[in-house]
Amino acid sequence: MSLIHRFVVSPKLESAGGPDDSRLQPEALRSYAALKRTAFKFVVSGPSDVASITAICAQCHITRDKVWLMPLADSAHDLVERIPALADLALEHGYNLSSRAQLLSWGNSRGR
Repeated sequence: MSLIHRFVVSPKLESAGGPDDSRLQPEALRSYAALKRTAFKFVVSGPSDVASITAICAQCHITRDKVWLMPLADSAHDLVERIPALADLALEHGYNLSSRAQLLSWGNSRGR
């Protein structure tokens, strides 16, 4: 039995800032995509990010069932406000949707 239950990989999108070569490592993403126990979490700031996610998935052989979309939010209010539109995009593109339980539980505090 493996000691690792799941790898959760969180590639950073262009909207997060920084140059492509430091945000994305396609070879590493392809290696993780080949593993059964990998999930890819993308923090989405808006609808245009979904096109970037689709391109990354195609380039790195990431199947849609391994992709989880999470709304960019700094508060529980922002999260609740943004999740319905993101849910529609997730359904449209065949991705999974996740809220941000830590934000709902503790707000924007770090280190919990």
